Amino acid sequence: MLIVKMIRSSRAGISKVQQYINKSSFLQRGKLSNFKGSFSRRSYTEGIKKTLYGFNWNSGITSLFGHRGLSNLGNLAVLQKLWSTRARVRSSLFGINIRSVYKEPWMMSDEEVVDIITKNECEEKLQGGIVSKFESNLLPSNEPTEDRRFATRLLHDREALLFGVLDGHGGNSCAHNVSQRLSDYIGLAVLPNEILLGSTFKNYICAKHFLVSNAPDNYNYREDPVCKENLRQYFMELHRVQKRRHVSDSVAPTLAHLQETHSHQMASVEAKEEQVFHTMMALSKAFRRLDDNLSHEALSQGDNQEANEHKFKSAVSGACALVAYIKGTELTVANCGDCRAVLGVQSEDGQWSALQLSTDHTAANPSEVQRVLSEHPVEEASTCLKHGRLLGRLAPLRAFGDAKFKWSKKKQDKVFHERGLKSLSDAKEFLTPPYLTAEPEVTSYQLQRSDKFLILATDGLWDMLSNEEAVDFVRDNLQRHNPGNSITYQKQKSACNVENSASCLIKAALGGEDHVSVSTSLSIPYPDVRMYRDDITVTVVHFDWSNVAME
Repeated sequence: MLIVKMIRSSRAGISKVQQYINKSSFLQRGKLSNFKGSFSRRSYTEGIKKTLYGFNWNSGITSLFGHRGLSNLGNLAVLQKLWSTRARVRSSLFGINIRSVYKEPWMMSDEEVVDIITKNECEEKLQGGIVSKFESNLLPSNEPTEDRRFATRLLHDREALLFGVLDGHGGNSCAHNVSQRLSDYIGLAVLPNEILLGSTFKNYICAKHFLVSNAPDNYNYREDPVCKENLRQYFMELHRVQKRRHVSDSVAPTLAHLQETHSHQMASVEAKEEQVFHTMMALSKAFRRLDDNLSHEALSQGDNQEANEHKFKSAVSGACALVAYIKGTELTVANCGDCRAVLGVQSEDGQWSALQLSTDHTAANPSEVQRVLSEHPVEEASTCLKHGRLLGRLAPLRAFGDAKFKWSKKKQDKVFHERGLKSLSDAKEFLTPPYLTAEPEVTSYQLQRSDKFLILATDGLWDMLSNEEAVDFVRDNLQRHNPGNSITYQKQKSACNVENSASCLIKAALGGEDHVSVSTSLSIPYPDVRMYRDDITVTVVHFDWSNVAME
């Protein structure tokens, strides 16, 4: 059974629901309220999100403690300093300049702050198409960071771009693996029929990476023989299925076929609708297939023990993933976990709003809680989710990897016990696995000329900024550094002195103009810093409508 739903969101006047997560860190998370209802899958209304909920398919942080005399004070003094200043962060987010007039001996200079925040930033300008450029940055909290990001162009469709952010947990192996390989799986899944059925297709690597998180000590899963073979097998499966079937709901039809079966007037509209639907299904299939491969690869025992260990770690650690697929003016977002996609929208009267295109898959989401509970016996209603976590342990309710929440008791007893590792199979709550899925929630959105940019970020950003605040900071930063553009600027105090919009958002999350708060947050060493903030990864995709012909 295929379930498709539509979400309508007001462009203006969207209300914020703000919640303090805990008293010590004064974290704040912004949410939007959405109306949900059913819709005909053949409707194609501009500005309406179509959401595919599910299928039933039978770098370390630089620390300046040493030379700033903080070693004699101890970490407690620094943490107390943070508590006393954190409450001031929120006021700076609304443009109030509360910069400290004094400077403690241990404080960083402005230059040192900028150096740390911009260390991992990047920017790429793109030629042609609606995407003019993207900006990205990553600020670690963990050592090493568990976040990853990627930006790719599909080799078999030069108009198609993929942007992704990943939030790892339990280590960085799963996030690193997925960041390298997910683009190729999506690239295969969206291949047009003429290429998929062609006899000359040999290269199963389908994506060219503009940006991929990689370091000399990270394993290259793309070149692993087992991983490459699994990608080939995925292509062969897609090829066999396509060859077996005629045009159906699960296959993207050509315009010529639709002209034969529909009136000529409706042919192009029908083709576009079917292709959008095919893309949504393709992304969902790619997510689930890669996650299945992670699980199987963890059990494969080749001659290379180092490679075996890397693949095992990928399956037992976990990662939330958010991907934006952009082709022409069609934006498709696939989300699995608690990362978030937010559009910056400017209406004709110059007013700005934030449109959230993804849903957080956590216990704070009633529909997600209902989904989890519905997949298990009613007797487990009190144990599936405890203290806002899956089985009382995991915060995101969808994720790649995390084999302990997916494998059967029998498989866990064999695999983990052989390695002398602890599994979940002995936990009293572990009764009817699997409890976790990597099936994404997929949303298709027809971009409009009022859509100016797209923010993709891990929850480390959304813990500190609301959707509206994030959009405001990017808007003001763009106007400040690009005064000739068409974005309406509302003058207020600057939250950052960096040009990169992703870096600006990270600095705003740390306190913006409150130098004491920013400096303190950047000075706390690992692992103490984990008490106050998470890894933060941000990618901002900018749209240029001058490259798009009027419809």
